[in-house]
Amino acid sequence: MQRHSTLLLLACSIALQLPLIAVAMMPGMGMGGMPEEPKAAAVVSDVKYIKCGVCEALVKQATRKVKALRKELKPGQQVDESAIIENLELACNTAKPDGQWITHYDMVEDGDKIKLVDTQQPSKCNTECATIARACSQVADSLDLSDLSEALYSGKSRSAITQLACYQMSNACRVKPPPVPKDRAPGPAHTPMSAGEAEREQMMARMKAAGMGGQMYNREDLMQQMQGLQQQADDGEFAEVPMTEVPSGGSAGGRSEAPGSVADAVVESVVKAGEVVSDAVAQAKGAAIAAVGKAGSFLQDRLKSFSAMGQEAEL
Repeated sequence: MQRHSTLLLLACSIALQLPLIAVAMMPGMGMGGMPEEPKAAAVVSDVKYIKCGVCEALVKQATRKVKALRKELKPGQQVDESAIIENLELACNTAKPDGQWITHYDMVEDGDKIKLVDTQQPSKCNTECATIARACSQVADSLDLSDLSEALYSGKSRSAITQLACYQMSNACRVKPPPVPKDRAPGPAHTPMSAGEAEREQMMARMKAAGMGGQMYNREDLMQQMQGLQQQADDGEFAEVPMTEVPSGGSAGGRSEAPGSVADAVVESVVKAGEVVSDAVAQAKGAAIAAVGKAGSFLQDRLKSFSAMGQEAEL
């Protein structure tokens, strides 16, 4: 009984703390202040086999992004070239929304070559994802982003931009890659994330892009935390907390609650609280962006008015 009461108190403590931890945890820290799971390392020796494919995929992503930006414009508006440059600067960073496209790609062995295949489904960033990101960074370092953004802004074809970026600005495709050794071990399989996992990854990427560090947990993560706490309680690692004994088969309210059902209820409430907080964060960010946009429009109108007044005074 005392063991169960200890576990219940711990569960309630987690329920009170996790909604805040999920949104505003210090960057790089996980549950209980423990470091997050380390990121996968790139296989540097594989970069030379995929450089050309990565450059072509980077151009493909950039042209898609510019098309998407144009679709968001109102009639008569032009794409801001600075937005294109910003996208190019962040395109190789998988922790940013502009770099999430990398998680869609799979490195597929094809004889003595490695092909990049767009699965159109995001995955966790494993060693292949990290390797693609490394190759992307190396290619981007060779590019003149100002000239490349100008080509994208002017609406040049993807083939023309590929020629510019992958053959002229860099040697990504100008130099033929060496054959892949027969004894090279294949990389891990591309495992698509579930819809819920992908949504959480996108939320985390948006939070990091907005300067908000954090760690989000799903139901399975929370259940693992609860099981770990129960094991610690079973091992006697927590001080016993005396509580009023409840007759066997009942509770103070006449209802029986198994420890597992209590843990399930706590986890369920925490998950729902996390979803509410995440929605609130997204809404607050949207409101802030809208307010900034309105303020910018107001200032532009005022500047136009002052300019017109100045011209009249000169006359």
